[in-house]
Formats: sequence, C-alpha cells, structure tokens
Amino acid sequence: MERTIDQELRMRQATIDDLDGITKLAIEAFPDDPERDYRFPYRHEYPEDQWKWTRVEYEGFLKQPESYDILVIEAGQKLVALGIWDVSGLTGVKPSMSASILTS
Repeated sequence: MERTIDQELRMRQATIDDLDGITKLAIEAFPDDPERDYRFPYRHEYPEDQWKWTRVEYEGFLKQPESYDILVIEAGQKLVALGIWDVSGLTGVKPSMSASILTS
C-alpha cells in the first residue's frame, strides 16, 4: 500500500509554544498503551487529570534543554510526531524532575 503525504513535513526543535500540541499528540498517539492504563487508570472519567499531568511532564522536559533534546515534526500547522532524547550524558547536566522545575 502506497502512502502519500498531502503536506510537506518539517522537523524542528520544540519550543514551549508547542506544549499543548505535544500534550495532545502524546495523549492521542497511544490511547491503548499499557503505560497509560497504569498511570491514568481513570482517564476516561477524568480526562482533565491526564491532560494536566501529561502536560506537566512534557513541560519539565522543555524547561531543561541542557538535559533533553526535543524535536517535533509538523505537517502544515499540525504536530504529527515528536522525539525526546536524554542528552544529559553528553552535556553532563543531570535532569531534574523537581516540583520547582515543573511549576516555575
């Protein structure tokens, strides 16, 4: 089966402005992932909790560019893929997931 792409794909560095798009993509891309069942067993009853904590997680990655390299792929204006690499082994900056990073 041949696939076609109607729009050109563009890969770029993610920014904090992408946070909502990244959150949406992360939630929609793996709706039946066992990890989602484990972390958000009541996500169907309380989707706002899944949104909030997924967003907090990715915000933490975006606020630590010295520890994480995040790229997104766009088709037009829509984010269609993302990749996150832990680059702390290269930079020597240990990632922090403290509340101050996630909420500041």
